[in-house]
Parts: sequence; C-alpha cells; structure tokens
Amino acid sequence: MHSPLTALVCLSFIVGLLLSGLAWQPMGTPAGLGTLILTILVTAIAVIFLPKVWRRGPTPPQWLLLGLVVLLASGYGFWRLPHPSANDVSRLLDVSRRDSQTIVAIGTLIRGGNQNAQGRQQFWLAVEQVQRPPEKQFRPSRGNVYLTLPPTNPPWQLCQQIRVTGQLYRPMVAKNPGSFNFADYLARQGIFAGISSKEAVLSKNQFCGLTPIRDRIVQTQIAWLPTDGKGQWPGLLLASIVLGQKAVNLPVELRDLFNQVGLSHFLAASGYQVSLLVGTVLAFGLRFSKTLAITLGLGTLLFYLGLTGLEPSVIRAGLMWGAV
Repeated sequence: MHSPLTALVCLSFIVGLLLSGLAWQPMGTPAGLGTLILTILVTAIAVIFLPKVWRRGPTPPQWLLLGLVVLLASGYGFWRLPHPSANDVSRLLDVSRRDSQTIVAIGTLIRGGNQNAQGRQQFWLAVEQVQRPPEKQFRPSRGNVYLTLPPTNPPWQLCQQIRVTGQLYRPMVAKNPGSFNFADYLARQGIFAGISSKEAVLSKNQFCGLTPIRDRIVQTQIAWLPTDGKGQWPGLLLASIVLGQKAVNLPVELRDLFNQVGLSHFLAASGYQVSLLVGTVLAFGLRFSKTLAITLGLGTLLFYLGLTGLEPSVIRAGLMWGAV
C-alpha cells in the first residue's frame, strides 16, 4: 500500500505542471520567474507554519521535498512549453496589438511548398535578417515563420534563400472550443508569427540534399504522362503515390477530391511503398549473398527516406524495415 507521502509527491508534481502554464509575470519579471517566486513563498510558509497546524501531516523536511517537486515539475513543464527566443522574429510584434506590420526578411525555405485554398504556396521560412521600414539596415534575427507566397512559375522550392516583403502577423487562435487551433499547432513547431508575402526575390539556391533529384523525378513524370485535360494532375498524382504528398505540390482541388472519398492516405508514402521497394532489392540481392542484400537494402532505404523528405509514415516503415 502506498504511503500518503507518495500521493502528495504525485499531487505536487501535477500542481507544478499546472503552474508552468500560468503566464504570471509580476512587475514585468521574465516568464517563469513569477512561478518560481510563488513556489518558494508557498514552500516556506508550508515548512514553517503547516507542521504546527497539521501535526499528523508531513514534517518540515517532507514539506521542503514537496516544494522541491513542485519547483522541478514547473521547471520541466516550462522547459517543454514552446517559447520564442529573445531574438525571435515574433518579438517585433507588439503583444498588446493584433494588427500586422510591414517587414522585409531574408531567410531560407525549409519546409512546405503546398498550396492553400487561396492558391498561395505555404512554407516555413528560417529567418536570418529582418528590416522594418523606415529602417535602412538589416539586423540579425532568428526563428521560423509561417510564410505564404503568391503563385509563381516556376513555383518556389525548398532550400532557396529569398528576400520577402510582406505583413508580419500573429496567427489567430481558435474562436470555438474544440476546433483546430492553428496558432497552437504552429507554436508546437516553434513558430510564433506569420508573414503574408506581397513580393519575394530569390537570393540564391542552397544545398538541399536529395531535393533536386526529387524535383527531377516529379518534372519527368509531369512531362511524359498524358494530361487528359487536367494539366499536370496525372504526373503529380503518380509522383505523390511514389514519393508522398510532402514531396509533391498537389493542387488543392485534387487533395479535396481524395479527402471527400476517404482516400487521402492514398497520397502519402507509407509502408507499402517501402516494403515494395526494399523487398524487391532484398530479393535481388539474396541471389548473390546476404551481405550484398543487407547493404543494398539499407542503402535503398536511406536513399528513399531522403527522397520522400522524411515523412513520418515513411520513417515509421523505415524503422520497421531496419529491424527486419
């Protein structure tokens, strides 16, 4: 049977986690310092006065232990909660205001590329320098932002460094309880601001792993497959089935059609593609030797993981095949 002290330790840990979510900042102190001060004060009161009132309760050392558990739990919770760094680009926004402001940013496109319902491309931009008009000079900055770019031909690609001019804004939180909260989703990815671009200029192309090979495969499938009046749909669809939706910029209408019939998983690379590819390579290699089969299988698996852009479904299947 567990002792009452064990239950109090568990309860103290839960209280500490709850305190980590409080945005209590007395007299403008940094976030988390208010919780630290509150925990120390309550612990001191508990150690000094509660043993005199609750004589059969915890002793002063035990109250001190409970306070330490609360402190450690709140520190752990605060560390796990996403917070913008001191030099994050979101710090340029006035917390008391919800409107946007014009900004010029230089950064690298690190994730995304799909189109939203308005036909704009969605990216995560790793910001390196920022400028706020009427400032004349850029200053160093860091952090990622959610970037939407107007459609271009050819479309923007990952690993391109661009100079973008647009409106810096804070993502809107969910208005209805239980609905999808886009601001919280971005915060869990370490993004606390967005930029709606009006103008973007390419600065330079940077090394991007297997992205050039993936783009060449997609463009080849688009060029050689019949259009059937749907433009690039056949080539994009086949490329999505082979490489996964993350690696291909599918039109919104095509994605919606698959969502409506419950076949959105058909567009994602998963265990089937990995099993078909690696299984074929292993069957070929085993004709010669087990060492050759394992080498070719692992090499093919790593190459395909990089080619798909490390989709979670492919990573999961890759780990399973690695165990095999």
